[in-house]
Amino acid sequence: MPKRKLLTDSGIQPKQPKIEIRLPPEIWQKIFLNLPLKDLIVARLTCHRWRDAVGSSPGLRDKFWLKFPHDRNITMINRNYKPPGTVPASNVMFQLDNYSKIGSIAAWWPQVASTVTCLVMCGCEFPVDVLRHAPNLKSLHLISARFYHINEHYTVSVETLQINISAVCFKIWHAWCRSLTQLERLTVNGLGVSCEATTHLRQYCHKLRYLRLDESWAIPPEDIAYFSKRLDNFYYNRINSSGEDSDLLDILEILKQLSDELSVLLNYC
Repeated sequence: MPKRKLLTDSGIQPKQPKIEIRLPPEIWQKIFLNLPLKDLIVARLTCHRWRDAVGSSPGLRDKFWLKFPHDRNITMINRNYKPPGTVPASNVMFQLDNYSKIGSIAAWWPQVASTVTCLVMCGCEFPVDVLRHAPNLKSLHLISARFYHINEHYTVSVETLQINISAVCFKIWHAWCRSLTQLERLTVNGLGVSCEATTHLRQYCHKLRYLRLDESWAIPPEDIAYFSKRLDNFYYNRINSSGEDSDLLDILEILKQLSDELSVLLNYC
């Protein structure tokens, strides 16, 4: 019967130390910024450190969109709606149909909204508190969307505002303009407000560089001349000005001068 070999201390192989790479989150963020989106999603799911590194970087959050409701079979959002576990993202879209009314979402929206910089509201009617919970909001897009629980005293401050066929009454628009001091880009289709609205733009939105208005706006010639000269890009009906249409500007100036002179002559008649 063969003898058993006795293991001595000298025969036991020492355990290899487990090496764990601990890099600061800033280093991981620089690495992740070079990843395509599909690989970034995998990295975010790998461990809590990588997840936190992605979630704490504005540049990485900009790569992600959250859409509510998360299931196309869900046709309404109310207090009973609970989205799946969400991750920090800069971009959020609410998409419903036929101005479906969004109910109370206070249970989960404030945490999601804290990192949102771009918000798209499509086909829905929503409470203005949705905006109040997004302190970092820079871009707001209203596509067949409208507010409820709002009055003329509410203000919104964004850099980009796009309104398509939305119910924003004139007194609310006036209140908005007073707070849109940081507005740089404005696109409006189907709003159909009075000519005073463009006067409010001139009065309050001094950082405006891009303006696109459809034919439903009644814009006086002097406002057209003003926007054509001051803005980098101005689109109104069939007028397109990129700062180089000097002939159009000259014509508008002449028309304004003639109008002023005619007014003076009539006063002497």
